[in-house]
Amino acid sequence: MKIIYDKENTNFGIYVDRIINTDPYYRKLSNLELNFKEKEIKLINYNYKSGVKVNISFKNEVNNDFKKIFKKKGATVLDCTAGFGRDSYILAKYGFSVTMIEKNPITTLLLNNSIGKLLGGTEVYNRLKLIHGDSYDYLKLCDKQYDYIYIDFMFNKLKNSSLSSKNDETLKLISDDKENRMKLLNLAKKKCKDKVIVKNYKYSPSITGITPNYQIKTKLLNYCIFLSEYGSIKENI
Repeated sequence: MKIIYDKENTNFGIYVDRIINTDPYYRKLSNLELNFKEKEIKLINYNYKSGVKVNISFKNEVNNDFKKIFKKKGATVLDCTAGFGRDSYILAKYGFSVTMIEKNPITTLLLNNSIGKLLGGTEVYNRLKLIHGDSYDYLKLCDKQYDYIYIDFMFNKLKNSSLSSKNDETLKLISDDKENRMKLLNLAKKKCKDKVIVKNYKYSPSITGITPNYQIKTKLLNYCIFLSEYGSIKENI
């Protein structure tokens, strides 16, 4: 991956370059450019005919389905797969206190920059917390019990479905998804107070080997709901 930076960001740019390009997965992404200019961070995807700038925007984001799923007012939510932060932003806008976990260093940089630039000084900003790291490790070590745990494993749409946005396609490209989904879900059910919500494409199967307590289906999505096992005998993790 190509890292470009101006004089103001020289030290930070060199630091990021060392972190990202020492990883073989990121080093092979030759058609991507991460650009640091003044206080802005840009990711440009040159896999398209003309370079596409990844744009993280929280403007006018809504999700009426969340109002059916997250019913406890002022609850705490752990978003185990923050991505570009859209769902976390919506939940924070609806009054929830949201902790986001993101393990991809590129995504974390972009998200952190956008949150500060677009939301700084707002009530929503005060309800959002971003942590860079692995969500399973965080859950294993964290003493806090969240009311809801939200997981959005990235999924590929079927061939006859509409294409994902270029932003989402770029997110999939930069994400080295090695998540053990069953392991994370089993732990999440024991660490939340109310329920775990797994977002999936409507026609995709649930996590193999685990049946949800119930599901909420929309035109394109399927939210698999797993009730909390908090207080049950903990597995050997």
